[in-house]
Amino acid sequence: MHSVGLGAVGLSVAGTANACKHKHGKKEKKRASKHNLAPHTKIIGDSWRPIESFGTTEYAITGEVKWTGQFPAEMFITATFYDKRETVLSSDGIDSLSLTPGETGGFQIDYLNENPKEVADYKLATEVFRQ
Repeated sequence: MHSVGLGAVGLSVAGTANACKHKHGKKEKKRASKHNLAPHTKIIGDSWRPIESFGTTEYAITGEVKWTGQFPAEMFITATFYDKRETVLSSDGIDSLSLTPGETGGFQIDYLNENPKEVADYKLATEVFRQ
């Protein structure tokens, strides 16, 4: 998995847990059934969809992430995009979200490569660092 550049310094509590067992997107396309989430993080309502940007159509994953840890945290979210053969097409992420305990923040991860129609699946990962 490609990791986002990290500028935060502090105690790392990154970890993995299988979660998020809901369907993503259209029935004809396979969507991630599991994300790779750090403890105390929950992805809410993520979806892969077209986004209008300056008169052009781009594709992105949008959603929210909730932090249930007990300290203020910097959260990084990375999306890995797969084709129908489960080959990695790319991996992109967002800059950090600063979240306090119980806070939810929105995110958008743009698909920066050509041919977004090749994307058949994606998986989200979170990394958390103490502020």
